[in-house]
Amino acid sequence: MLRKYLVALSIGLAVAGAALAEPRSGIDISAIDPAVPPQQDFWQFANGKWLAATPIPADRSAWITFAALYETTQQQLRDVIEGIDRRSPDASEPRKLADFYGSLMDEARVEATALVAPRDELARIHGLNDKAALPALFAHLARLWVRTPWQLDIEPDQHDATHYVAHLEQGRLGLPDRDYYLKDDAHFLTIRKAYREHIVKLLSLAGGGG
Repeated sequence: MLRKYLVALSIGLAVAGAALAEPRSGIDISAIDPAVPPQQDFWQFANGKWLAATPIPADRSAWITFAALYETTQQQLRDVIEGIDRRSPDASEPRKLADFYGSLMDEARVEATALVAPRDELARIHGLNDKAALPALFAHLARLWVRTPWQLDIEPDQHDATHYVAHLEQGRLGLPDRDYYLKDDAHFLTIRKAYREHIVKLLSLAGGGG
């Protein structure tokens, strides 16, 4: 009986080892640091080996497994799109996707057109002179997927997950919260000054002036 058990166990380990070589779902136990008692520091226990072995990329301020997953997915999507046959029929879904992607990647054309495309939307913002018109402007911009102080999402009801409801939530502009816009201590004043300079530079690079 013991011999049969050991044979079965060795087969199971061999199969598990082969499975680990393939992408799979579940808990990545290779990230766990068993030297750390989970009751003392569960974060370090669950992620210790991954944290020790994973440097933050030079072009990032932070790095997590979800960021790595996102980058992998983006590369997979790019490979799929760039693999579309250029001879696909006009107006076909693959051709539409390829043409749309191509328009985004045409840097020369993007640089040449600058802010021509959103000129009407920018004029609408600059023409605003009444606070009462803000809700209509925010609603219009939200339909264009422009970030506004509020966001409307359709998500499961927090009290009944069997139903989807509309959630109106606080959004944000470019800075994290109201203190960054309204608080007048030295820290926030410095950030607001740098933020204004950043916006001016972005608009200047885009051909929109200051």
